[in-house]
Amino acid sequence: MKLMFTPRVFYEIKDSLQDLEKAKKMAELEVRYEQKKGTCYPLLERDNKIQMLWSNILIAVLILVGILSVALYYLQHYRDRRNRLILNLEIEQLTSPEPGAFRKIQECVDERK
Repeated sequence: MKLMFTPRVFYEIKDSLQDLEKAKKMAELEVRYEQKKGTCYPLLERDNKIQMLWSNILIAVLILVGILSVALYYLQHYRDRRNRLILNLEIEQLTSPEPGAFRKIQECVDERK
């Protein structure tokens, strides 16, 4: 019995062998992809956590700078008011003919501290 390979049969066998090789390569690529995917997710999650941490730190620093700015503004405003009061009292003492005015000024300044 003699086997006859016609071009059609030859190409069918060749195609089926190529399909098997392609399926084998696809399965191998899928396995590699799943392995890489398994190692990439923890790295991506870690990077996201680090980015979120830096964002939170930046927000906290900005809030802290804002609070310090407001506190410094009110502190400076309080000092300006106190200095203005002291200057007004000193001017009043210098222009006042009353001899005990200095003692009153000193008491007033001590109460404000």
